[in-house]
Amino acid sequence: MAINKKNTEEFTNMSERLVCLTACLVIVAPSVISLFNSIIRAFITLPFKMDTLFIYLVFLLIFLFSLKTILNRSTPLIYVVISLLLFGYLITFMFNSYYYEYFTNLGVDFLIVSVPWLIVTYAVRDYKIFKKYLYISIVIVMVSFMVNLFVFGVEMLGGYTYTQQYTYMLLPVAIILLDAIYDKKSVINITLFLVSIIFMFSMGARGPLVCVILYMLLKNYVTFNFNLKKAVLNSGLLTLILVPLYVFFQDIISYLFTLFQNMNLSTRTIVRLMESSFFEDNARNLLTKYSIDLIKEYPLIGVGMGKDRMLLADKMGSTNLLAEAVGWYPHNIFLEILLHFGVFIGGAVILLMIRVIYISTFKSNNKDVTDITCIFIGIGFFPLFLAGSYITSPLFFALMGICLYQYKHIRAGRKKLISISF
Repeated sequence: MAINKKNTEEFTNMSERLVCLTACLVIVAPSVISLFNSIIRAFITLPFKMDTLFIYLVFLLIFLFSLKTILNRSTPLIYVVISLLLFGYLITFMFNSYYYEYFTNLGVDFLIVSVPWLIVTYAVRDYKIFKKYLYISIVIVMVSFMVNLFVFGVEMLGGYTYTQQYTYMLLPVAIILLDAIYDKKSVINITLFLVSIIFMFSMGARGPLVCVILYMLLKNYVTFNFNLKKAVLNSGLLTLILVPLYVFFQDIISYLFTLFQNMNLSTRTIVRLMESSFFEDNARNLLTKYSIDLIKEYPLIGVGMGKDRMLLADKMGSTNLLAEAVGWYPHNIFLEILLHFGVFIGGAVILLMIRVIYISTFKSNNKDVTDITCIFIGIGFFPLFLAGSYITSPLFFALMGICLYQYKHIRAGRKKLISISF
């Protein structure tokens, strides 16, 4: 009997580890694919992108090993959410079937690449193991980045360049390292965090840097719920860092500009800071204006999922809608949802989403849960106000999987307390 119980516990523990490992792929997979392809293509070029297909097959096997546990832990709530998303997409596709190729490609990114992470992270139960695996994941991402840069010479840096893909690849590294620093001040973690920030600066993208700042503000606020003394101490340390930065800001920026130029690193972000135009972006301003115009034009039911890109591309003067529509979206998740579903349904979706995220973040008594929720807000929610689209963001659906389970768990706990009190 004792042996059977031990075997059951070991099996459960292994199942949980497989689910956590699968969930971590949402962060680590792009870096591993990039590094694996660089290694293979340094020696041989395989037909039909067989190197990429092979590494996808490895990821698929990991997913299949954890699939039984993931499905067993799924609930009707998850299937209802996925069914509504599928219904919304199919309705838009049906009324715009003449753009078959565009909506098919978008559907693959939406329904196959992004939405499944909702089910995967919903199945996570041991957040301490998950957090440990996230720490391991960022080591893999950092190593992959360094090897790609210094060994295989992948073009990421130089001049006035702008490398958004690799900058956002480093965003989880910076944020998870910050989480580790909040838990325990470590010279290694602080050094790696600073290195990741320098690389993000050197690649010219501003959005990830803003996300790091927003995460720090969120994390410090959330810390008040668990440890007031630590929150006050962190606020004091942050103030001690920010005051000298503010006082000597121009001198620091001028020095970094000269240093980056000499090292052939991108000065795009630094120039924006020097010119006080860090938050200025004419294209995004136009996208916001046109998005609001479209919401006013289609207030009741919106334009449909994905159709907004074609309408915005047309307003932005694109000459080839099918080829260029993919990149034209509002760059703001709230505007995007209102465009997709209209003011009433979209507004209700936004309010429900905010409620689910808020309760999962601020009403949980489990510190590991709160830490992980904050991490995924930093890498899967904040970026959607600056770049990216929720329908093609695996990290956003990973966040919502975590939050939906916690929301359900917290509400069930409250109902249980009420029933006991009566």
